[in-house]
Amino acid sequence: MTELLLVRHGQTDGNLHGRWQGWDENPLNQQGEREAALIARRLAQTEEAIAALYASPLGRAWQTAECIGEALNLSPVPHDGLKEINFGQIRGITVDEFRERFPDLHKRWADKTDLSFTFPGGEQRAQFFQRVGEAIEGIVERRPDQRVVVVAHGGTLRAGLIHYLPAEFGQWWTYELGNCSLTRLEVREGQAKLLVLDDRAHLAEEGAGELQFCFQKPGQPLPRDFPRQDSPAGFGDEPLDTSPCSGSAQHLVHRDTWPQHLEGEP
Repeated sequence: MTELLLVRHGQTDGNLHGRWQGWDENPLNQQGEREAALIARRLAQTEEAIAALYASPLGRAWQTAECIGEALNLSPVPHDGLKEINFGQIRGITVDEFRERFPDLHKRWADKTDLSFTFPGGEQRAQFFQRVGEAIEGIVERRPDQRVVVVAHGGTLRAGLIHYLPAEFGQWWTYELGNCSLTRLEVREGQAKLLVLDDRAHLAEEGAGELQFCFQKPGQPLPRDFPRQDSPAGFGDEPLDTSPCSGSAQHLVHRDTWPQHLEGEP
């Protein structure tokens, strides 16, 4: 059984202003740095060992992963398959601006059953979901019987959940994955069980101002009292509401069919 600890990146100014970022290299803002430090502390305090840390190479996810890696004593492994969907010409604008500038295209985008929909100069929906599904499945295959952190994007993580829980698609599009939220998924022999969805309880913790170690100058050590998790030998070499909340769910389905309605955009 592989347990996936799915983490969305910390907040960026693009998130704050409701702009689609896609493959743009937007850094974490101050709030995002705080969130990354808090999820890093949360993961470092877990009792069971975490074997590996994979991340999208896009800046906002990579910054978040580096912060988590410091706390876990693990080096993040970049994986292109975990990148957000490529919005092409739509990147950098809001949904309202999308509707105003590209009214016909917006109508096609609003049809969630249109798998052939492709962002101009960007990625097709179906191709995006296939890319993410193959990436997540590959990580599970490489890490049997281990706990693995995956740091990525809202659309990417939603696509990963749909890959393993296609019968639940009708709910996934309504579920929000907040910045630096934690979602836990167990995968065993092709069957997946959702343990926790969009847990943000750690973001309400005090002392965040003392946890900005992730973004200090290179070479500065972690605070002495910061909990670290020693990595097992042989591992580690490879527009949103930010108010705290937590959720959990239990599902057991077999990934024997590809979802018929796919949508991965944040």
